Amino acid sequence: MARKINKKCLHCAGLDIESASEIHGELGDGCWNPKICRRRRSHYRNRVENNAKRRQARKLGGTSRKISVTVEQPIVAMVTFYKQERKDALLHAVSAAVWQGDTQLAVIEPVHCLGWTPRQVRTYLERVLVKLNEEYRIDNFAQMLTKHPTECPIEACPLASSN
Repeated sequence: MARKINKKCLHCAGLDIESASEIHGELGDGCWNPKICRRRRSHYRNRVENNAKRRQARKLGGTSRKISVTVEQPIVAMVTFYKQERKDALLHAVSAAVWQGDTQLAVIEPVHCLGWTPRQVRTYLERVLVKLNEEYRIDNFAQMLTKHPTECPIEACPLASSN
């Protein structure tokens, strides 16, 4: 039969280490033991994931083996639009990247599009695709991402959250 969950330890695991040692240390209720508590706190924080792994291993009979299959990853281009989610929001910036699997092969640096008409944006993206076709034989964007303007990676951007 499984051991009962200690509610005090479960609560303590959710606290940061300083707060936990203060509340349960010498000035608190005195139950803090650094030799035991660090491991126990880790156990309580990760118990859901650890129990799921154990259940999965039991389901597989404890004899699971990993099989790897090599896959030829295609080279794809992704375009990122920096704009707010409103339908009438103006496009703030646009960038693109070329990927093969989880490896980034190239980046088209982001450019601000403030004041651009939809036709100018289309023309710019067509020029990007011409360049990508020359380099990687890519003739369309595989995926289009939308990010908020505060995530704009351009250093001089007044809306970027990191500035």
